[in-house]
Amino acid sequence: MKLLFDENLSRKLVVSLAELYPDSAHVVEFGLLESLEEHRTRFISVTQGLDTDLQNPASRFLLHVLGAAAEFERSLIRERAQAGRLRYQQDFASGKVGKTVYSRSSRNLPPHRPRKIFNRDQVIEFKPQGLSIRQIARNLGLGVGTVVRTLLECFKRL
Repeated sequence: MKLLFDENLSRKLVVSLAELYPDSAHVVEFGLLESLEEHRTRFISVTQGLDTDLQNPASRFLLHVLGAAAEFERSLIRERAQAGRLRYQQDFASGKVGKTVYSRSSRNLPPHRPRKIFNRDQVIEFKPQGLSIRQIARNLGLGVGTVVRTLLECFKRL
């Protein structure tokens, strides 16, 4: 990226826009056009016919259209992923997972992280004994964050 805005170079020539940004939505999102204008740099993509010269509004328009299409594609992917997660949750809740519906990993796991059931009083008892949070977590087979949250909840109640 430093080379792109090098003061000694007034033109940047690339074979494809993907060499500069793998996701063309970054062109709009990260303000590539504005940055190029600030540094008075001309960007030329040979295979895509893009030229960000101020005299060529058609290629600048095409660059904006590519960025908008990439943003649209990214939102569609996000929407499909959310719909897939929601459907798996519904199938798991209705008992279909493992019978008529299978997860991609074939492990048919619940759609969320299973809750760790533990005795919170044990966490609270270990702290006055002088054990560190990591030692408490190791002794009880818990994560450090779980121990910290448990201790914070205990102290909030007092």
